[in-house]
Amino acid sequence: MDKEEKLTINKQQQKLLQGIYQLYKENQLYDVILVVEGKEYPCYKNVLAASSQYFRAMFTSNVQESKQQKVHLYDVSCHSLDVILEFMFTGEIEIDNDNVQSIFMSSSLFEMLSLVDLCIDHMIKRICIFNCYDVYYFASYHYGEKLKIAAKNFFLENFVELCQTDEFLKRTDVDLLESLIESDELFVNEEETVFETIITWILHDPEERKRHFTRLFKNVRLPLMNEDYVNDHVVTNPMLRNNVICRSTISQYKLYMIGSRMEGSDSDMDFGINGKPRYGMYNRKMIIFSGGANASSERSFTAYDPITKRNYFGVKQHPSFDFKYKIDYFSVVVTEDNSIYFLGGIFYDNHHFEDAGSALDQVFMYDQKKATWLKRKSMMSPRCAHASCSSENNIYVLGGKSKYPNGEALNKMEYYETDLDIWVSLEPMPLRAYHHSAVVYDGAIFVFGGIDEMAEYLDTVCRYDIQKETWYLVKTKMRKPRACFQALLHDDDIFIVGGSSKHENVLTLEIYSPEDNRWRFGSDFPDERASSSATVFGDGIYVCGGMRQFSRRGRVTRHVETKDLYKYSFKEDSWTKEDRLIPFANTQFCNVAFVNTKYLTTVDYSSENDQPQ
Repeated sequence: MDKEEKLTINKQQQKLLQGIYQLYKENQLYDVILVVEGKEYPCYKNVLAASSQYFRAMFTSNVQESKQQKVHLYDVSCHSLDVILEFMFTGEIEIDNDNVQSIFMSSSLFEMLSLVDLCIDHMIKRICIFNCYDVYYFASYHYGEKLKIAAKNFFLENFVELCQTDEFLKRTDVDLLESLIESDELFVNEEETVFETIITWILHDPEERKRHFTRLFKNVRLPLMNEDYVNDHVVTNPMLRNNVICRSTISQYKLYMIGSRMEGSDSDMDFGINGKPRYGMYNRKMIIFSGGANASSERSFTAYDPITKRNYFGVKQHPSFDFKYKIDYFSVVVTEDNSIYFLGGIFYDNHHFEDAGSALDQVFMYDQKKATWLKRKSMMSPRCAHASCSSENNIYVLGGKSKYPNGEALNKMEYYETDLDIWVSLEPMPLRAYHHSAVVYDGAIFVFGGIDEMAEYLDTVCRYDIQKETWYLVKTKMRKPRACFQALLHDDDIFIVGGSSKHENVLTLEIYSPEDNRWRFGSDFPDERASSSATVFGDGIYVCGGMRQFSRRGRVTRHVETKDLYKYSFKEDSWTKEDRLIPFANTQFCNVAFVNTKYLTTVDYSSENDQPQ
């Protein structure tokens, strides 16, 4: 069949479908009437049978000549049938939170598997802490195994938060609880959490639940606990006192601990005690980096552990010799629930080879399990060289440029509701700025410095009251105007790190106290450079890399990117060099997040400074 014949048939198919749909809407030539809740739906046997195995079986086993056969349907609502019939004729359907369950049940009855899958996918995407029990028990009742597994995975990944809710105590049955605490994929940092959860769950209804203690306790992995905790809190618990089986488990544990201290022993095999870490125990707080990858729609994801000096990647960054997909002037935000977002930026080629390359409006969220970035709702305005921050899981983006290097500086501000995947426009900043920095403190966003629309470097400080949605110019100034720096919060102080002014790189560490509106200085950064990335980790600030300038007599001055790592100690007010090279680091932006090493690839690399100093 050639191309012209295929196009002709496609047009005929389209015309046929439109014609049948028109007959349906006009109630013409129908041969069956569906009756639901007393309402009649004239329809066509062939359309119903072609769309649904349920109707095919009905009509092929009960052939009647009457063109107006009435079929009464039960366990189906008028609303869901309206939607499903529309889907049969047009292939289009609108599923929302209000109708998804009724459509799921009706399409399951009609054996319309593609529609069932659409409903399941809709519910899976919207599982949250507030509806996870409804979804789980709905799936259990209606034999929706895929949906049930998704709900259970949500329980496993959010176990700690879930255990703190009344819903957990009231609606978790023993079968569900046992299936969670026996799983390797349970996300808990400490095994003590599992034991304490069992006790709390039982004490919520002790008369009914005490009988389940032995069944649940056998899933507690005692070797993962602190030994003092076991002796002080587990062994002495009243529920173990007269429980022969649990006391036997404790005896096995003690033999395990003795054996584990003996060189060459295999305690797991010898004593039958499960000491395998759970997935949540592979979570580590690390410095994360991102940037371009190997395609325009990809973003890299790499991580560095300052404690172990190990490097990891989830998505490899772009090759160092290929700048096509290198991305600059973006931001990475980590929300309070540890979700990681990549916002905006501009491709290297667009601003190095164009007078005014277009910035990006794209937003991605990192999926640790799949090691990939998931696309989210785009920002209302494309922007790069912007500032961003997070408060109560909402993300705020401020200023920047929509075109770079030439192009107007922005004062636009918008925020992202992560739960709803929507962007909302807010009151603009009182000035236009890019290459500035923002940080949240005590219900307000503080914005520092940057470059304005006249290409002047700023020393200004602005404050946005989140609750009042109002901007204020703070009556203070940074000691040095600067851009391309980081504003970082530690306790009640905001640290201004790195960057450059109009004629020099700025090495001064400025510390601002919002409480008394005063400034002080910390120790200067020990090496001159521009555009360093910085973040707070533990007891200090970590500064990664930057652009260094090399000049020799008779030669052209070169700008070289360095990827070393320095640490500023809050306590000592001093800088130390921690590592000479972070191989995947991006010198423009970094952040801190809890990352599960189970979903990362370890980089086989060590530097000359890979031992802690």
